[in-house]
Order: sequence, then C-alpha cells, then structure tokens
Amino acid sequence: MGQWRRAYPGAIKLGEFREQLRDWLSSHTQAQHANGQIEVVVTSAGSIAALVCEVMGLPDASWYSLLRVIRNASLTEVLYSKGKVSLLSFNGVSHLPPQLNTSM
Repeated sequence: MGQWRRAYPGAIKLGEFREQLRDWLSSHTQAQHANGQIEVVVTSAGSIAALVCEVMGLPDASWYSLLRVIRNASLTEVLYSKGKVSLLSFNGVSHLPPQLNTSM
C-alpha cells in the first residue's frame, strides 16, 4: 500500500476514504424505510475492508489486515435493522466452485 501511495501522491488518504464511506453508509441506511429490503452493492476489496472497519468500529490498522484476506467475488453482508448496522457475514465464497476461490 505504501508503494501505491507513493505512485499516486494525490490519492485520497485512508481516513478521508473511511469518512466518505461512513457518510455514504449513514445516508444510505437512513434512506431505506422498507423492512426486509435486500440490496446488492458491488465494489472493491478496499471499500469492503473500510466498510467492515466502520461497521465493527475497528481502527485504520485493521483495514490493511482485512484487505489482505478478502477473496475475489466474495460476499459480505451488512444488516441494517432497528437503526443499527451490523456485520452479518464476511468474505463468503461458498457460492464459488473451488477453482474460482482466489484472492489478491
């Protein structure tokens, strides 16, 4: 990640990225009013790691650890219920055949 930051010096810092994601999550969950609503969001490992950190209240150092283990095409579920956001599942790959179970 340090090499990536040096290659793209104008890139957003992790704290700013998490803040933007936190704002998106807050506005997105507040806008949802239907009980039982399911929504699919497709994104990258960096966003997933940051989202998990936000939902779990983890520090920035955890982002790097999570980023290293997120598998390609994995599923992470976030539950929004009764005004609270919770992590329901993380990094699931049971929907993939073994030969497609890969990571970065």
